[in-house]
Amino acid sequence: MTPKVSIIIPVYNAEKYIGQCLDSVCRQTFYDLEVLCIDDCSTDNSAEVIKKKAVHDSRIVLVKNDENLGAGETRNKGIMLAKGKYFFFLDADDFLDTDAIEKMYLCSEKHKLQLCICPHIIYSEKEKSLRKSLQTSYVFLKRYQDKV
Repeated sequence: MTPKVSIIIPVYNAEKYIGQCLDSVCRQTFYDLEVLCIDDCSTDNSAEVIKKKAVHDSRIVLVKNDENLGAGETRNKGIMLAKGKYFFFLDADDFLDTDAIEKMYLCSEKHKLQLCICPHIIYSEKEKSLRKSLQTSYVFLKRYQDKV
């Protein structure tokens, strides 16, 4: 069956974070998804962590680049491989609230959206603190509002 959402995760030396990232994806209240982890020639154990998670959740797929392509080209590769009606980019050192994908999917369906963005929270390891950031959404909207 074709998933409704494809989550594309470019991975490069993310051994420290990818487990938590995938745990947050696997706990989503929206289950009808595929998780494309595209390893961009990591030199750490990122791929092994992903393989272990994939044993317990068949929605996780590990794809390995033959050469280092960088984050942008790796995301493009993910788009080409994605089977879902929608795709969502998630960085390997990020994680999601349990209902994030469900909320974006339902909003996109209800309003027939081609693009759905959301604010994010930034965690500072150095300061051990969280702060809400609307900047990405605001900058994106300002840049593209007159092109729609």
